[in-house]
Amino acid sequence: MSENCLQLSGELINSPKLTKSPAGIVHCKFKMKHESRQTEANLIRQCFCIMPIVVAGEMATQVSNQIEKGNKIKVSGFLASHKNQSGNGELVLHAQYIEKII
Repeated sequence: MSENCLQLSGELINSPKLTKSPAGIVHCKFKMKHESRQTEANLIRQCFCIMPIVVAGEMATQVSNQIEKGNKIKVSGFLASHKNQSGNGELVLHAQYIEKII
């Protein structure tokens, strides 16, 4: 199987930060807070997560100029594991599409 697609909406909890990889690729990084109510086994449950997001390439600069902390967005892309600052693996959403929700 090779399916890997996620769509998630939420609120930016930090300002987008531009970085450049050793290969010279521009990345825009930020975190998004998702909260919702979902039905599971015929019961309503509260869902909450904080999802790290990365946008690469030409889209990274555009996104960093269009969104800011507190904005509500819808993101779709694929998941990949990255090592965080403490060396632990975490899932990161690599955004291929971002829509600002007004």
